[in-house]
Amino acid sequence: MTVIQNNNKKRKHEESSQFPSDDEFCEDGKIMDESDLFEELMEVNCKLISLAKKAKVVDCRYFMYNSGIIDEFIGNFYEFLKQAELQQKKAVKSSSEQFNSDVLSEIYQFLDTSTVIHGCGLVSKLWNQSLKGLKLKVRAQNIDILLNSSIITNITQLELVSTTDETFKLLSNCRNLDKLNSLDLSSNKLEKASIDHLIKCHMPNLTELNLAYIKQFTETAAIELLNSRFMKSIKKLDLCESLENCSKNLFASISQSKILNQITHLKINRSTYNRYITDKEHGIDIFLNDKFSLEHLETVHYQLDVLPNLLTNGNYKNLTSLDICSCKIRNQVFADLIVSPNLPNLTSLNATYLREVDDDKSVAEFPPNSESSLTDLDLGNFRVASFPKLVDHCPKLKKLIVYPANTDEESKKILLNMMKSPNLSNVEYLDILCWNETSEIIFTNPILSNLKELHLSPLHYDDTVDVKLVSNCTNLINLTTLIPYTDMVTKECLQEFKKNPTFAKLNIRDFMGRPLMI
Repeated sequence: MTVIQNNNKKRKHEESSQFPSDDEFCEDGKIMDESDLFEELMEVNCKLISLAKKAKVVDCRYFMYNSGIIDEFIGNFYEFLKQAELQQKKAVKSSSEQFNSDVLSEIYQFLDTSTVIHGCGLVSKLWNQSLKGLKLKVRAQNIDILLNSSIITNITQLELVSTTDETFKLLSNCRNLDKLNSLDLSSNKLEKASIDHLIKCHMPNLTELNLAYIKQFTETAAIELLNSRFMKSIKKLDLCESLENCSKNLFASISQSKILNQITHLKINRSTYNRYITDKEHGIDIFLNDKFSLEHLETVHYQLDVLPNLLTNGNYKNLTSLDICSCKIRNQVFADLIVSPNLPNLTSLNATYLREVDDDKSVAEFPPNSESSLTDLDLGNFRVASFPKLVDHCPKLKKLIVYPANTDEESKKILLNMMKSPNLSNVEYLDILCWNETSEIIFTNPILSNLKELHLSPLHYDDTVDVKLVSNCTNLINLTTLIPYTDMVTKECLQEFKKNPTFAKLNIRDFMGRPLMI
């Protein structure tokens, strides 16, 4: 007889789901609390260990004289094992199906087109069903195989690699791409002959087009494509670094045609190489002027100091997400953007690595009682000393990333004051430069009690979190994720996290996602 040994390992209840399943009800109709089952399992488990030890030493005649209760006990135990086995089989089947539905489309990306077309649908019913709404990456030499296959009608997302004029000629003759909603042509060559075929393609439900990093994209070809009826259904457009050599005439032509006025998502980032060329700035304002439907906009590496009212002129009241990473902008212009009444729906702003205007050393001012609509703010490598009151005008913040560009005493002092602002009471995600004073605020300030995820980067490489702060912390009751960079959390500190009931929900991972504490 094998006796289960108690290894005294501390176990934790894991919920199966936040919603009850059909089998999750007791006989009286009430929803069963899974934690009750867990506690009962733990209790019975301990008693089984005790019973096994006693059965080992008791007189064998005991089992003969008490056979009734012994048989009943064994019968009930087998019934439990039967139910446990059934539930485990259900769980395995369910997780297997979920696994397949989640990753099959990703598996297809590693297979050649011929295998996907001729083999994957034959593996199982599930695999065959997964070919509906298919996302495929196809090389030019395989495009004819794809277009002549039965799965062509199921494709919703298509990425083309190493395209030629012939690729687009074949596509233009296809009438089976009605379900296609996303086309990725990034990093391909798009010469005029290719454009002539592309604009004839039948893709009536195409709403997303990726034209990032296009090679040999002349101004003439760009005007022909972007002004064509092919673009009329496009809602999401990526033009990152593809219009680098185009002039103001291109933007004027597109603006006059009104073809792209329906765009809701636009990426028009410039390359690092061209970020200092001012004569190419003129024209972006013309291009954006009538894009009233914009909700998401990326304009990286622009010199916004020469276009101070570009984003606050009242044309972008539907804008919810804005990325101005590495843009050159004056301090007051940025402050005005933060609280602009002309951006009433702006909730997400990426302002990392903003470049300073050489003659601008001013401290930005905010209008009294002005409030920003931002909930997600990224201030990586940010000039905090120029914006000491910024957070005081952002009462809706839920996610904040802030790293000062300078770590002089003035910048550190202003950052510490930011951390004490009552406007951080709703913050759930915080990523911040950390040293002793910031750690003290984070682990003691009740304003941060809603914090759920915390990322800490040390000011100095050997900075660590104070063990006493962890052991005495009572404010971070909702913290579920902590990601310290380098070795900020020592082994001693880990032990204190385990001991302190404030951190009962906490998981600690390194910046690679590996768990430090479970």
